[in-house]
Amino acid sequence: MSQDKSMFLDYLRQIYDQANEHLREQEHKRDQVITFYSVLLSFFITANKAIAGNFGGPLIILFLSLGLFLIGIVVCLTIASLRGWHSQYLDAIYVLNYVIAHEESYETVLDLKNALQSKIVENQNKISKVQLKKDEEKSCIKKFLKKLSTIFNSTEDNMFHGVFIFSLLPLLMFVHSLFFVLINFRLFAGHKVGLEVLFGLLFVVIAFLYFKWMHRELHNKIKNAQTYKTWILDFDYYSNGRSNNNYYEVKSNQGILSLKQNTAGVVTVPQIGDKFVLIQIGRVDTQNNWEFPRGFVEKDEISDDVVDYQKAAARELKEELNIFPDEIIGLRDIGEVEPDSGLIDSSIHVVHVSIEQLENVKLQKSENISSYCTVTLKELEEMCGDGKIIDGFTLSAITLLKTVGK
Repeated sequence: MSQDKSMFLDYLRQIYDQANEHLREQEHKRDQVITFYSVLLSFFITANKAIAGNFGGPLIILFLSLGLFLIGIVVCLTIASLRGWHSQYLDAIYVLNYVIAHEESYETVLDLKNALQSKIVENQNKISKVQLKKDEEKSCIKKFLKKLSTIFNSTEDNMFHGVFIFSLLPLLMFVHSLFFVLINFRLFAGHKVGLEVLFGLLFVVIAFLYFKWMHRELHNKIKNAQTYKTWILDFDYYSNGRSNNNYYEVKSNQGILSLKQNTAGVVTVPQIGDKFVLIQIGRVDTQNNWEFPRGFVEKDEISDDVVDYQKAAARELKEELNIFPDEIIGLRDIGEVEPDSGLIDSSIHVVHVSIEQLENVKLQKSENISSYCTVTLKELEEMCGDGKIIDGFTLSAITLLKTVGK
């Protein structure tokens, strides 16, 4: 295992531990908020007669009940926010746990970072599909029953809805106090039964609307947290307007995107006899392209700002095809290419490599290389004409090869 990979894995384990610690802290904060509200509400319920007797009768209970109900709303919103953070930490822990458990499958730090990003996107896609399925539900009754079924999805949701029900008590006390305040007026003296029914319906309607609002708030908090590009696992992917890594510096200037390549690159043109070696590799366009092996130049291949492209080419062939240096009988730098001069500031050279044999070929699976083939120059041209070779680097290398001479 390389030192960079080992250090990065240690860093991931630290983040994993910190995410677990933050998760415990969120639970502790939630418990503190619930305890505060429970104590406050319990005191009020047990002492409401004494409070009414000493501080103004039903009217003071009316205002205190309303105040406690509003505090209950704040408590529920706070717990919903903490639930969102809880969901985000859980998702981060899941991603980290998966990548750390499969660390042997990744050869480089870049492989680990790509795996992290892939798992994050996979989680977000799953959430989007679930949301799309929910949005397709047209029946209001089905939607409502679906909401009821999601109340008990997890322990965290159970606690939220428990506090929600708890916060209905001061609402009930407020409606009850309002009823007794109004019944004392002569205007309503003969309408006690009607007022009881009216206030009962009023409580049910407010409780229903309150439930819908709180359930939506909880759902939105969780949804936003799950789709949020979390800083917990932000390794160069999501910075605003600028992203840096070992290979590229990405900038956005007044809406114009540009990339500066932090290191040089090399395209190899391996040749054995009269045939050239191509690899088939999976790229971000989801196609399996036929290409010449290529890659970035490493730090030890640069000395005093002078790039040893031939050394880089030999290393790339060892990494991607397991061709050893003693199997190489000649290297020649045949020119420079630019993939996109309007977008990328880069320095990429094409190196022709003469190979003695191909007996020990071992494909680099971590780079999605699935196969290789050997073809003549004429067959290369035919593959270009048939659209089997579309990679810009390879097409440029073939042009240089024909121009400079093989």
